[in-house]
Amino acid sequence: SRSFTAVLYSREQSLQFLQEQPHAERVYPLTPSALVEVLDRTHLPLLCPRSILTDYSHRRIIAQARRIERTLVPQIIDCPDLSDAGKEVFRNVFHIFANSVFYLYEALRGTGDWLIYDGQCWQAVHQLDSAVELMLQNIRNSRYGMFGLNIGARQRWKLLLRSLNFILIKCFIKRRSIWMTGYVYNLKAISAEIAASGEAISTLYLGVADERSVLRTLKILCGQVFPRFRKDSAVEYIPVVSRSRNYSKLFSRILARSSAFQSSVIEQICADFIAAHVSYTESLIPPLESLFKEIKPERVLAHQLRWMDAPAVAQVAQSQGITCTLISHGSHTVPANLTAQYEQDDLADGLIVSSLASEAFVQSPLAEQAAVRLTPALKLRRSKPLMWGHDIPPRDAQDGVFTILYAGTYKFLGARPWIYETSNEFIYGLQCLIQAVYKVGNIRLIIRVREEPLECSFTALKRLLPKAPNWELSSGGHFRDDLQRADMLISFASTTLEEALFARRPVGLFGGSSRYRHLPGTSESPSLEHRNAVYHLKVDTLQQMLCSIAKVHINRPLSDEELRSYIWESGIPGWQDFLNELI
Repeated sequence: SRSFTAVLYSREQSLQFLQEQPHAERVYPLTPSALVEVLDRTHLPLLCPRSILTDYSHRRIIAQARRIERTLVPQIIDCPDLSDAGKEVFRNVFHIFANSVFYLYEALRGTGDWLIYDGQCWQAVHQLDSAVELMLQNIRNSRYGMFGLNIGARQRWKLLLRSLNFILIKCFIKRRSIWMTGYVYNLKAISAEIAASGEAISTLYLGVADERSVLRTLKILCGQVFPRFRKDSAVEYIPVVSRSRNYSKLFSRILARSSAFQSSVIEQICADFIAAHVSYTESLIPPLESLFKEIKPERVLAHQLRWMDAPAVAQVAQSQGITCTLISHGSHTVPANLTAQYEQDDLADGLIVSSLASEAFVQSPLAEQAAVRLTPALKLRRSKPLMWGHDIPPRDAQDGVFTILYAGTYKFLGARPWIYETSNEFIYGLQCLIQAVYKVGNIRLIIRVREEPLECSFTALKRLLPKAPNWELSSGGHFRDDLQRADMLISFASTTLEEALFARRPVGLFGGSSRYRHLPGTSESPSLEHRNAVYHLKVDTLQQMLCSIAKVHINRPLSDEELRSYIWESGIPGWQDFLNELI
């Protein structure tokens, strides 16, 4: 007789399992959200994902993605049916998809036979390929994570939308304009500063073209007519798009030639998924070409050139001689080994370097080193942080309590192996950190997270993290407010690390694994005479290291010398210089 493992990915699947009680010998909760629902509610043994998906598994995921992309990417680059923007979207979306597929393979390997919920019933699965197929189909049909984007929806009332856009452009867009690739990160602040300058400059960004385009454009027009109802300083513009070519069959053939996956089912899911993204990007190019010829934007400011509308905007700007300035919203460093290099290079593509950019701003010495290594020919401009970073005064710890801010994230379905944590590693790292802080005493811990209900909800966090009086969960307000009341920041890999250094706070690299170090640093305990800006923390020495760091850093901000290799020294242009240049 066969022995089955019930695989649970989401909270809903766990509840379904508890309700129906299908026959299984083990339960395998793949995520913290799934775990908390079955914890103490089943007599069956629970498998631990961290003991199955190890650091070696992360290496295998990257190796498999690299093997495929070596064959696949040249075919995409040479494909005459795609624009440069479409090729960028394909490469970036495929990489994330492939990593997620191989993550499922590694997470399930050696744990079968399996019982997997397909949305209607529990299916007995005996082959690993079939198990991954069923898991992937269920995640897609449930619109989890990366499958949740609503792209390719058919627009309605196009003639009315075209008329509304005509009014918007003719009546409310000023003679000078700057285009942005979104209204996120510091692009919001840049737009607000331009509006507050009093100069006759409009800032615009592209809205999603979907079935609600007309209603949203009417709302945008009302905000222009009645400024007191206007929420944004930038103007959202939603173009009229025609249905682009369906690339699914083309991509299916290319994936099959590349032997991308062992399963034809997974290949088809991949082809359909990427085709939706590429078709959307390609459909934006014709209306953007007409729009840019009419409004003639002076410049494009891009926080990314990887997917959705941003590559299309950059391609049109490039074709019309408009400067496209890439200012990454991420953190980029020089990799320490080949495993990290492959994933870091992919992360950098479209964030700090891009063939679609005219120039790129490097916001730290480490970012400059990373960009020069990847694309020596790209025009690079040194700048203090523009897309992240805040001038935050030192904290005066009069109460004598050293405050640590933890600010980290994990990637859905392990989409960035090795250089980011999985949701299970994320929880484990926090458990270790809370226990160490509690044992040290006289240290306060603030845990700042963005809720991701699918894999790790706030309910899961509160249930799985140790109960202790000296830590708190922060999810509202601004990150800078939490950083203001902290003496140190800890994360596995995040832009918040460089933000903290810019604010002269020391940082610790720590998480559910020690396989990756995002910044160069030391694992040695500091002294008053020999402090460091970056500490590599480990589980077995965490308590002692935190105690030493607290003693030497409390009420003593990092010096210029300690920060020399991490942030730009004085004399490098900053926020106000950039705004003056734009205006």
